[in-house]
This record gives sequence, C-alpha cells and structure tokens, in this order.
Amino acid sequence: MHLCFSTGIEVSSISFLDSNLKREHIPYLWLLEIRRDEKRKAVNLLKERKFVLESRHLKILLFSTVVLVASIFGTMIIFRPRSVEPTINENHFSVRWMGFAPTDYDSSYPEYYICVNNLKEDPLPIQIALQVKNQEDSGYFFKVDQYEAPPSGWSILPMDVGYIEVDQTKKFIYDKASRSKPASIPEGRLTESINLMVQAYYDSEYTNLYSQDNFLATFNLIDRTSDAWTQLDYNNFDDKTTQGWSAQGGGSYSPDVYADSTYYRSFQYSLLLHQGATNIGWCGYRGLYRIHPAGFQRSLDVSTSYQEAYLIYSIRSSGWIYSGVGLDGVTHFRFDVEPNENTWYQFTIPIPIGTESQVTIWAVNGEDDKCGSSDPSYWAWLDDVYLIAKP
Repeated sequence: MHLCFSTGIEVSSISFLDSNLKREHIPYLWLLEIRRDEKRKAVNLLKERKFVLESRHLKILLFSTVVLVASIFGTMIIFRPRSVEPTINENHFSVRWMGFAPTDYDSSYPEYYICVNNLKEDPLPIQIALQVKNQEDSGYFFKVDQYEAPPSGWSILPMDVGYIEVDQTKKFIYDKASRSKPASIPEGRLTESINLMVQAYYDSEYTNLYSQDNFLATFNLIDRTSDAWTQLDYNNFDDKTTQGWSAQGGGSYSPDVYADSTYYRSFQYSLLLHQGATNIGWCGYRGLYRIHPAGFQRSLDVSTSYQEAYLIYSIRSSGWIYSGVGLDGVTHFRFDVEPNENTWYQFTIPIPIGTESQVTIWAVNGEDDKCGSSDPSYWAWLDDVYLIAKP
C-alpha cells in the first residue's frame, strides 16, 4: 500500500472583531492529498521503500494575512516502494506544502503574521482550515496532534478528524491550538513555531497507527506599540478625507471612496467603498446593470533605511470577494477560511522595502444583471490603517 499525504497552506492570519470587539485568528488552508500508486509496478521496483520528497512552495517574500493566488501547484513526490508491509516506525505519507502562482517555490514553510494589539481574547484562538483528499486504495481515520511540545504560552490539543473513505475529500477546521496573548513584545516581533503532525489510523479508536508525518507552522506576533517600530503612517479618516486612498474597480459608473460614519473602528469616521457599475441593457423599461468588484488602493513607499515593514488595517465588508490583496497589480494574498459578512477584521501584511508598491485591498464582490438600479448591494469600510517599519 503506497500512501502519499500532503498539505498546503495559504499564509495568512486574520484577527476577528465583531460588534462586541470579539476577536479570533483565522489562519488558512492546508491541502492534504493521498494518491493511489500502481502497486504491481511498485513491488517490482525496489525491495527497500523510500520516499524522495521535493518540497517546494511559495516564497515568503512580501506577505502574510491574505494569501491570494489564482492557481495552486503541488510539489512532486517520487515513490520507490517495497514489497513488504509498512511498519508504524516509518512514514508512509508526507506532509507537504502546496505553493501558489504567480510566485515561485522554495523549501521553507510559510509564516503567519498577527498583530496582537486590540485583540480581546486571551488566549488567542488559532484556527487552521485543512482538506484531505484520499485517493489511496483504503480508507483511514485521521487525527491532528502536536508532534513535539510547543513554545511557552502555546496549547496544542489533539483533534480526531474521523474516517476518510477512498476517493473522498474532507474539509475541516483544526481549532485546538491557542496562544496566550503577550502583554507586550519589546523587540516588536516575536517569532515562534509549532510542530504539528497528521496521523492515519486503521481503527476508529485511534489505537492502531498506520503512519504519520509532521509539519511546522510559524507565527510572527507583532506589537505595533513597541518602541522597536517606527510608525510611518496612520489613517483613521477622521478629518473626513481619503488620506491618499482611492477606489479600484471597473464600470462606466466609476467606483469611489469617501469618509463615512456609519461604521468605524475608531471614532468617528472610516473610509467607505462604493462599487462601480455598467449599463449592459434593459430589463423591461428599466436599465440592466453589472456591478463590478471593487477595492481600496494606495501607493506605499518604504525606504531602504528600514529592514522590515508591515501594513496593519481593519476592514469590514457586507459581500466579501476572494481576490484578496494585490501588490503592483499582482495578486499575492487570499483568505480561504470564509470571513463573516458585516464583521470587522484586522489584517497584517508585509510590505516591500526600498520600492514604491501599489497596494490593492479587494473588498466587495460584483453582481451580474442587476435590474433597475446601478446602486451596489455590497459595501466595505476601511479604518485604523498603520504602516510600521523597523530600522
């Protein structure tokens, strides 16, 4: 029996804020895949079974929080099976990261970035979305647990995933991890890794282990109030201007942004995004309109005198779009745990150093064939935008 087990993660971290200032972290998708091998050919290859794993994935160049890409590409796993039955002392599937276009791959695992300021929960709940595709010739019972003791302040508990049949795909949220919220981080950023494992069992009691493999998830906890950071910019829109932000999106009726007091993170204004629209025909005696996706846009420039920089912002949308965040017209970030509508979220995104970058935060989805009105059904608000950097 030849089992390949793989994971993929879209790097991100969202801080969840509801009307009662409730927050939780929503990290993203790991892709787990089990593939069926040709057993007859495999038996004739080698007496010793070894896995050669080429683990390539997305370079962690500029981002965290919302990882966005149009395509997902996997790594390559080459099997050199043997004719004897596997033992539980060996790994018979491999956890691997699935990278994303348009960037290339590297061999390191992705990282999460979480700004700990203004988060209500303590400890901070961590959620990781996973997907398992079983293309093996047998079903297994899966479990997620810690592989080794986590750093101080972390709690990692086991989670039974249940049975995954042959050719079945199962999506689930691993929500048994948490981290106590640091009161402060003098150095500005604290980097920690937790080592998790995925196990496959023959039985529902999880006593007869088939195989397992482990993976690292790295978290960067950021305290923007630390003296280690220089605050390069802050936008709260309380002067009733756009403070350099504009609207991005199509339509003969152009999208727009303006200060608004309907919702805000800090009293009393935020930046409201109004979608654009195009008249595409008629429905009876009324106009037929297409409402276009839209986002917030601004150019940011961080000089080479700084080593690292982050954009931290709060956003609320009544109709999320999954295009995520783009840098210079190229989409780099997308969430894949669906956020709640009409809920404030806090995002943290690394920003390039030594170059001017045009950041587009896509916020609202479009609508096709809306009859009688060019007014959008969805709205988005942006507030408390920080640009921080470390010399």
